[in-house]
Amino acid sequence: MIRTGPAGAPAVAHPLVKDVLAKELQLYYTHVTAAVVSRDDTVRETALGSLATDPGLQPLLPYLIKAAQDHITKHLRQLWEVAAMVAMVDAVLRNGNFFMVPYLHQLIPLLLTTIVGRHLGSGDPAEDHWALRRTAARLLAGVLAQHQSAYPLMTTRVQKTLLTALVDDSKAVTSKYGAVVALALLGTHSARMLVTEAPRYEAGIFAPVLGGGTEGGTACAVPAANERNVRQLLDAYA
Repeated sequence: MIRTGPAGAPAVAHPLVKDVLAKELQLYYTHVTAAVVSRDDTVRETALGSLATDPGLQPLLPYLIKAAQDHITKHLRQLWEVAAMVAMVDAVLRNGNFFMVPYLHQLIPLLLTTIVGRHLGSGDPAEDHWALRRTAARLLAGVLAQHQSAYPLMTTRVQKTLLTALVDDSKAVTSKYGAVVALALLGTHSARMLVTEAPRYEAGIFAPVLGGGTEGGTACAVPAANERNVRQLLDAYA
């Protein structure tokens, strides 16, 4: 376990843990949530490695998920901060010692926010929010596949959320892109649902923006590499 936190690490807002957790876990929680947003690669990777492998962290799980949820909501326009929280969630999901089922109702919304949120980051074209949306979509697909038997209706609800983002003309192209990627990753049934929307998907999402379109006065072109990524996913189910 990590015993000391990085000096000067940015603070992560988190629920009160005093008088609920053992002192050792309180200290671990404080230090690990600071470390995962550290700009020091060694500190950050050590924290993520600890979250991905250490046993005995189950009591911290609701606090870690709540911290990620709150931090993403607060820092949606700071891409690096959102990416740090997604990396923390990824580490937690890779730790086989965690029992995730009671907390899926909190975990899935924060992933959906990252996938279909209208704005991620500052709007700087150099910020690759497209890749972060794909990462969150892969995590979502993994969670749903792993827990399908426990919550058989969960995938259906997520599909409806994603399809709404896809076909709603008021949604931003960034949201539609995330929805397309997530649906394509959710498996054959979801991909077939997506393919039925293919004509609208072609005309309403990529064609205008790849031609240099704008949304709200801001350039929002989907990079060609990301378009190819989605088309490859769809081709797997053609």
